[in-house]
Amino acid sequence: MSKTVREIVAVAAAVGVFVTTGNIGLSIAAYQVTNAVTTAAFAKTPRPAQTGTALKTERPARISGYGRNRLFGAYVLYETAEDGTAVDVWAFHEGRIDAIEGYYLGDDKVTVLPNGFVAVGEDKRYGPNPDNIQVGANLGASPGVAWPQVMAKLPGVWTSAHRGDGVVTGFMLSKPVKAKNFQTTYATGGPNQTPLAIVARLQPVFDWRNPAQSVDDPATWTWSENAILHLAHYELVRNNKTWARHFLPTLSFWTAAANDCDVAMPLKAGGTEPRYRSCVTHRHAGDGSEHKAVVTAILACCDGWMAPRQDGALVVYSGRYYPPTVTIDARQIVSYTWETGIEDESAINEIPVTYISADHDFNAVDTDPWTDEDDISARGAVRSEQLENQVPSFAQARRLAKRKMAQDMAPKRGTCVTTSAGSVVIGQRFIMLDLTEGAGTPYAFTPYAGPVEITQLRRNLETGAVAFTWRAASAAIDEWNELTEEGRPAPKGEPVPVEPVATPTITTIAVVYTDVGSGDPAVGGQTSSGARLQIDAAGPDRDDLTWFARWRVGTSGPWSENDYADTLIGTGARFLTDFVPITDALQVQVAYSLGSGQLSDWSATTVVDTKR
Repeated sequence: MSKTVREIVAVAAAVGVFVTTGNIGLSIAAYQVTNAVTTAAFAKTPRPAQTGTALKTERPARISGYGRNRLFGAYVLYETAEDGTAVDVWAFHEGRIDAIEGYYLGDDKVTVLPNGFVAVGEDKRYGPNPDNIQVGANLGASPGVAWPQVMAKLPGVWTSAHRGDGVVTGFMLSKPVKAKNFQTTYATGGPNQTPLAIVARLQPVFDWRNPAQSVDDPATWTWSENAILHLAHYELVRNNKTWARHFLPTLSFWTAAANDCDVAMPLKAGGTEPRYRSCVTHRHAGDGSEHKAVVTAILACCDGWMAPRQDGALVVYSGRYYPPTVTIDARQIVSYTWETGIEDESAINEIPVTYISADHDFNAVDTDPWTDEDDISARGAVRSEQLENQVPSFAQARRLAKRKMAQDMAPKRGTCVTTSAGSVVIGQRFIMLDLTEGAGTPYAFTPYAGPVEITQLRRNLETGAVAFTWRAASAAIDEWNELTEEGRPAPKGEPVPVEPVATPTITTIAVVYTDVGSGDPAVGGQTSSGARLQIDAAGPDRDDLTWFARWRVGTSGPWSENDYADTLIGTGARFLTDFVPITDALQVQVAYSLGSGQLSDWSATTVVDTKR
């Protein structure tokens, strides 16, 4: 018997991993049950526990996410039940999610029936019976409920204590099947090679604009794709910011940015979509070093900007030009630098763009790159920089690419150091910068005067002086023409049509009798007669067919079945069965399988009288 979850928990506790009764967290998912369920195991060979095949993985990180996405899980249980059923349990997500919208087995989107069984596909995949594979997933409630289907298969191993509080978990039960059905039922190699995945609306987030929601009651929070709401949730829940100190004093900024994300942007095909959505999934930070990467990923979905104000409250802007309200000029400037133009090695004139596409099974796919054809012609070279934001729309990805190129190729940029009076720029994304020297004199010189975007800022705590980097800004960055600039989505290839498998027919059946025994009364011998069937069957003209025949007495009861080597006769086959029952109403059917593993339907029934 392979290692059980109870043993896993004991190991986890021994090495200091936080484990509590009834809470199987993602932190212990690395301690895998060590048996692999192989193709051979489903073909009635020794159970995995006897073969000793091992499943080894690194300790997985906890995963959480926003918006809508597809998630694969980390193994929590990997076991074989006494009846040969493969039992798998995964942990998908840390924290409650809003809804599960679909299931995948590997990269194959499947239909799950109300009872949890995976529907048989057009090519009989996951069949031939509609109860071979059963799956399920929960929403990560706390407290949770242990999976009763798993407890029934593994009594004493998986108990009511295995609730998985606050963790989205899922299970899959995969029945053993006959060798001839394996390729059809488990077309991608079996449950250990076809893990369960879920498509879900992920974490609910706090929307302070909704009076029905309370920051102190996460049960009132709702699901959203709004990137700024995702950012606020991450800072509150994962980065330990407090509502009263870090959000309330600057709530007007957060509201304006969230509203901007919801602005309806027209689409070339008609209709609209919200300006800025995100579908960011992230690992949980351990020592805090990953917080910056997650915040950056969310901000990138809305070309956002966030910085602490002098009182510590967070100021945020979405990707939109804001008219400056603060001016810095010679009265505050101590020193500055400025550059005109872009060095060739730093130039960007092409941005290849990806997005997360629901039409492509939530994979990252390419849309049209954003290019500056005039600059490419002038330089005589393509200077590319990839943009891989986790956004659900090619149009949004292109809008962000346009903004990035405008920012990276801003015609002027530089640095500025101010006196303590320059601290008014703290918490400002855009300011008016006037670098005029000698104003009002014949020697006046103005290298730049106009709106700029602050890209980095440092403050000297002893003197109050401020140093920042800047680049020229313009309201033109918000201009957008969906008819000429939206681009095209990634092409969606049509699935390869399933090769139809024709149903065979029985051409003729001849009963072949064989006498068994000596028949000599002197030695007590008796003679008995046995019947076999010579079947001529019609099917496709292929060399990779394996034929099957089955029979039963009457119209109910179990079928007897076997596979047979065939003798080709034209486009069909002829084979001789094993002995069959002697009866006047023997029901007979045939079927065949292709070399690919596809199994045909059984033929129409032929009733045979096998009495002599």
